[in-house]
Amino acid sequence: MAKKSPRRKLEKILDTLWRSVGKEDAVCEVCATLPPNERSNYRKLDAHHIIGRGNRLLRWDLANRCFLCSTHHNFGNPCAEKNQGGWFLNWFSDEDWMGTHRPGDKAYLQEKKKVTYKRWTMDELRGMKEELSALL
Repeated sequence: MAKKSPRRKLEKILDTLWRSVGKEDAVCEVCATLPPNERSNYRKLDAHHIIGRGNRLLRWDLANRCFLCSTHHNFGNPCAEKNQGGWFLNWFSDEDWMGTHRPGDKAYLQEKKKVTYKRWTMDELRGMKEELSALL
């Protein structure tokens, strides 16, 4: 088995921190906006990348994270992962979930997603690790 590079190890730590920060007090952000009788009320939460984790600039940005139950993350209809009909995120309308409940983050992400490539330096990655660790 190939040995992981220091960069890859640090990125894995950042992935774990990004998923963990604030999770202990979190609830499904979509369920929280629904009437009580329409909520899934699952205890397990997933950290969802609003803009896919392939976007290196936003991969560990907390504004690009949404805690969701399994139903709203990828098993329900609708779910954020599939974004059927643009209900969760639609760049051409403010009537989606993000535009209604997190308009500031949606505007921020729309601007940031224009950057198509970002190569973080090791020092930048270490700085992000310190920032995220401080939030635990």
